[in-house]
Formats: sequence, C-alpha cells, structure tokens
Amino acid sequence: MVNARLVGSLLVAAVGLSTLVVLAQKQDAEVDKICAEMDQLAVENKNDGNVEALLQKDLAQLNKLPISDIRRLRANAAMVRYYARTKNAVAGAEAQRAMTQYMDELIKTPNLSASVLTRGGTECDSLADIFAVRFHPFRGADVQAKAGPKDFALAEGYRLQSLALYDRLPDKDINRIMAHRAIVLWYRHYGRDKEATAQTDRLAKLLGSNKPEVLFPPPPPCPACGMG
Repeated sequence: MVNARLVGSLLVAAVGLSTLVVLAQKQDAEVDKICAEMDQLAVENKNDGNVEALLQKDLAQLNKLPISDIRRLRANAAMVRYYARTKNAVAGAEAQRAMTQYMDELIKTPNLSASVLTRGGTECDSLADIFAVRFHPFRGADVQAKAGPKDFALAEGYRLQSLALYDRLPDKDINRIMAHRAIVLWYRHYGRDKEATAQTDRLAKLLGSNKPEVLFPPPPPCPACGMG
C-alpha cells in the first residue's frame, strides 16, 4: 500500500518547491525591470538629484547579484554613462573605478558562458566609445581621431578589458577575431603605431597568418549597391 504520510509529505514539498520557483521568477522579473530602468535613466536628458539617487539605489540592489550576472555589469556601466553625460567628474571617477574593479573580477571568474563574455566585451567597447570613439573596421576614416590623454587612457582600459573577455572564447570564434581586428584599427586611427603593431602580431598568431588579406579581409559587397 502507498504510505499516505509519505504521499502527503511529497505533495507539500512539491507545492513548496513550486512556490519558490514562482517567487524566484517574480524576483528575476523585478531585477530585469530595475536594470532596464537604469539603462534608460543613464541616457535620458535629465540631470537632477532625484535621478542620481534612484540610480544609486538601483545600483545597490543589482550589486548584490553574482559577479557573472550580466545585469550587474549593465548597472555599473550605466553609472559610467550617466556621470559622463552629466559631466560630474568626481562621481564619474568613482563610477569608473567601480566599473574597472568589477571588470577585473569578471575577467578572473571561471566558467563564464559565451554570452556573458561577448556581452561584457560589447559593454566595455560601448563605454570606450564615450571617451575615444572606435574606428569601424569596414568604414572610412569618417570619425574623430582625437582624444585627450585622460580620455584615451580610459577608452584604452575598457578596450583591453573587452579584449581580455573575448580572448576566453575559442580561437576561431568570429567575435574574438573581430575584436582583435577592431583594436588594431582603433590604435592606428589614433596614431598609436607601436600598440597597433603589437596587436597586429597577436592577431597574426590567432589566425596563423600574417598575410594582409587574412588579417584584414576586404568588406563584403553592399547588398544594395554591390560596392564594398
């Protein structure tokens, strides 16, 4: 015969587990909402104490997440964007320090998924663009090529952290290869020939070739006009 007490205990456990799952899903949705709010506030054309207080409150919540949770990364990146936009040098420096510390920890975290590695790289490159915009590999020199020493150093730090994440992907991963190509062209675009040469050597080792057509293949034809 089936033990009624055992069946009852199993039912209670199942109900309890189901409740925990629902609560976890609800909590996860709330975290997503907070993260989306930070993304929006960071770029909105507002500059007042209420916005900053709300961002700081949201950041405190999201900093409780595991280091590998991409929403924690987005939260710290949002603070850098906000203070860069509002020209708050003191708070901006603190946000940059916190972001750098977070990225240093993330880079050392084992067993990160490919999605976390690529999203982390993308976020860092996006932050670098605030201070020294990137050179698009398949466009002409139609973007600014000047940045002050401080801004360039900040941008370079974010780009190197981005590359450190991409370098944890497989050798032939297209995202990793494109990241290496992009940083070479970025250094060239800002007249940093020594750094560009060093990164070109790394790219050559990654691809197993130093042929120009392999390192920097021509762009594919434009579907609309047939031109590169």
